[in-house]
Amino acid sequence: MGFHNLLTGKGLMGRGPALHIDTVGLGNIAFIAASGHPITLTGVLHTPGLNVNLLSVSHLCDTDDIHVAFTKQGIDIEKDGNTIAEGTRLDEGLYLLDAEHSQCQHLALLSRSQTSVPLLTLHRCLGHLAPSSIQRMITAGLLEGFRAGYSNEEVEKFVCNACLSAKGHRLPFPDSELHSQERLGLVHSDVLSFPERSRTGKRYLVTFLDDYSCKLWTYAIGHKSEVFGVFKTWLAEVELETGVTLKVLRTDNGGEYRSRAFTEFCKAQGTHRQYSIPHTPQQNGRAERVNRSIVEGVLALLADAHLPNTFWEEAVAYFVYCKNRCQHSALDKATPDFIWQGRRTDTLVLHPFGCTAWLMVAPKLHSKLDPKATRVLFVGYDLASKAFRFYDTNTKKFMLGRNATFLDTKL
Repeated sequence: MGFHNLLTGKGLMGRGPALHIDTVGLGNIAFIAASGHPITLTGVLHTPGLNVNLLSVSHLCDTDDIHVAFTKQGIDIEKDGNTIAEGTRLDEGLYLLDAEHSQCQHLALLSRSQTSVPLLTLHRCLGHLAPSSIQRMITAGLLEGFRAGYSNEEVEKFVCNACLSAKGHRLPFPDSELHSQERLGLVHSDVLSFPERSRTGKRYLVTFLDDYSCKLWTYAIGHKSEVFGVFKTWLAEVELETGVTLKVLRTDNGGEYRSRAFTEFCKAQGTHRQYSIPHTPQQNGRAERVNRSIVEGVLALLADAHLPNTFWEEAVAYFVYCKNRCQHSALDKATPDFIWQGRRTDTLVLHPFGCTAWLMVAPKLHSKLDPKATRVLFVGYDLASKAFRFYDTNTKKFMLGRNATFLDTKL
């Protein structure tokens, strides 16, 4: 089990010469009981010399509202009259607590030093960002809590099987020589199609890329006829946020961008239009690179999480969330979000896409004997409500929540 808030220091555990065991620290441990209750034990001794985890019943019972009962079948732990944990009796007379340990915690808790978080963990939490880019972000101070980078050997020998299957060998798209010098000075837009509909019935993805800040927005839609409506929604939001108007919109010659209504609207707004020549994607290199990055990112996320392709909409949203908060090669050690509005990367909300979580159930939705938490999959963030987005595999429904314990059995 992993320690939280570990205080290092040497000591001894047990009474009597035969029971002396060296300890190297004191901290807290979080786990999920079989009942679904997230539990945190405080004042736990860290003893690397032990091959098993031992729980002191006497220390547990020092808490007034805790009651422990042992039977021939097992152990029952109650708090305020409600069972919060159970265990089974082993043949050798010992009792084994039924629990799942929490291995993937908030990175802010793990980031006492860079060695506390494996490179693969951070790579997965940042949308499968390249290790060299992670190293540069740490060096530039863009990841709070990470004061030192990883060794050159770790970076050079780094392997992610999900990335190998999703990306493979690729040649770069040529970049345009000139870039906008202001927000909304030039915006690239395109439409991506996916072979399968998402869990919510979407088939296409509309992208908007600000040329100056490299900030990326995406909208999943069911039909290409919705592109114009999505554009108007996006434009109203960003112009209200920045106080500036869109100068140039660059797209391909797709019919969804060439409609009469779309053209007349842009004229009325004072937005100049630029179109690439058909079958020449190199004319819109930045948009094409974004398209490929999104597709490869989605493939890596789905492969890593072992989720079907129908979860592409959630994977896109997660990938874009990370991409806007990671260092961009064109921004000189800055992130798109920082250039757009000065927001730094927040390590408090990074978790691997598709990891298991236990979401607390609202008290009014369960009785005293019902589980207090339900097992779900973490599939992203809802920025509007500042909550996590989950998927319940039993009810086949998406839900939002803020009180959850995250697990990752792969780490």
